[in-house]
Amino acid sequence: MKNSERFLNAYAAIEKAMSGLLKAHGYIPFSRMIDLCSRFNRTVRSCQENLREYNELRNAIVHQRGSDQEVIAEPSDAVTADIEHIAGLLNQDDSIMGFASAPVRSAKPEDAITDAYALMKAMGSSKLPVYTDGKFAGLVTMETIAEWGVTHSPKEKVADILSTDDGRQRILFLGRDASVQAAVEAYENAMAKGQRLLAILITEHGSTEEKPLGIITLYDLPKILAKLV
Repeated sequence: MKNSERFLNAYAAIEKAMSGLLKAHGYIPFSRMIDLCSRFNRTVRSCQENLREYNELRNAIVHQRGSDQEVIAEPSDAVTADIEHIAGLLNQDDSIMGFASAPVRSAKPEDAITDAYALMKAMGSSKLPVYTDGKFAGLVTMETIAEWGVTHSPKEKVADILSTDDGRQRILFLGRDASVQAAVEAYENAMAKGQRLLAILITEHGSTEEKPLGIITLYDLPKILAKLV
């Protein structure tokens, strides 16, 4: 297959993906879709300059052919590989559950701190959600456990060291069908506001009264970003 054919196939895949992101029911020019999608999609935003150039190249290939319909612009190997890479990023399964740690274990407020620590260590996690009567009660972090251990506080129950959403340290809930883009945007928005997003808990519908299906923390961002760029 010639580079021009591969290029046009990838272009069409990108066009379809952006139309899907916008839930468009009618025709929207490619350049306009770039503008709209770049507002909420990290991949489109980071690749928008190249996408605009590829839009011009596509027009040259498709609309400026001679009488024999010959291709007058044959993309280079690097350009072809890049647009195929972008198409792959936009069409990959980016369901948030594909990037979350699962299954999620939880503690109860009345559990001993030492038991919570043992559970976190076994899970290899620095965050542990706490539930009471099926409802989210807060989050235990390795940082708060370390502080408790250093100060030798007489507090012995998980309830005494819970981190809750107080405006400065946030805990976000998302539904299992949410895009991983939503997780990245949440961390970026929190940082821009001077807030600290402790964790993202994924439940069936993003409710605090549902069992946690997965968890994403700051330590998961590198592997997420590697998939989105």
